[in-house]
Amino acid sequence: MLQQMFPDRDDETKKRQRDEWEEQLEGMEEKHREGWVELDEKGSQVSDVMWVPSTRDQVQVGELYYKGHYRIMEVQERRKYQSKEKISHKWMLMNFEREFLDVVRRLPRQWVPIPIGSANPDDAPDHLLTDIRVKFTQGRDESFCLTYSLASVLWYVGWNRAAKAVAKIARVVQGQSSKQQLRSVFELLTLKAPQFALPVIYNRHTKNGKCRLLDVDRVIRDGAARPLIFIPLGRDGSVAHGTCIIDDLLFDSTQKFALKLSYETLHWVCGQDGYSGVWQAYELHAKGCPEQKRKPRLTQQG
Repeated sequence: MLQQMFPDRDDETKKRQRDEWEEQLEGMEEKHREGWVELDEKGSQVSDVMWVPSTRDQVQVGELYYKGHYRIMEVQERRKYQSKEKISHKWMLMNFEREFLDVVRRLPRQWVPIPIGSANPDDAPDHLLTDIRVKFTQGRDESFCLTYSLASVLWYVGWNRAAKAVAKIARVVQGQSSKQQLRSVFELLTLKAPQFALPVIYNRHTKNGKCRLLDVDRVIRDGAARPLIFIPLGRDGSVAHGTCIIDDLLFDSTQKFALKLSYETLHWVCGQDGYSGVWQAYELHAKGCPEQKRKPRLTQQG
């Protein structure tokens, strides 16, 4: 399930890791193996992860009361549900980047949002493609969809220095939680392109309790005049893929060319089960900074 959300390792590496994991599991005492599970396919995806440290029995000193383990939050029909299963560190390593798990373990008993880094590994159908080049594209073993798609949009609108700066931090932020990834990007934009650094947040409750809902129909009909970081919700509950919208184009860092903005494109981006709605979106507005003239024209895709 989770392997669809993060870069696939090559078959040889996956086989070696699984063999090592199974060997260590076989070497454990039965009482320590109880409770370790491997997630089955459930039609849902993970949104948050928690590390629960081990504790010791207060009666028999030296005996583990329970082993340290992970808990996960799954998404089903736009709502989060805490899984009752205990997930082992070995299994998590097979599906998540080590850097992200290090972050989770430094914040015990706290829910940490998963990184934005998943992608559809296939090539988009020709009828969804435009002739607009995506400046920054990621490899199949990379998780740069948030930074690279935004950087490509900044390049498209003519802010090349800011685009290069955002692309440059891709490896630094890929292991961070989604919340920290976005914070890092906005802090960088404050320095490099302040007119793009203050986002209007959609489909997420802000500190004042309000939640703006993005009108996707309007965006598809009229296009986006400002860069719009767009994190879709798949029908399977996936929430880990980041794209960026500008004009009537959707930039996906797995593709060499920008995609035509349409519901058909959103369904393709979300994979086999298709698009369900908006998970989060961030529209970058000019505030406190003179508007700068954009270089490209508004594209018209046939």
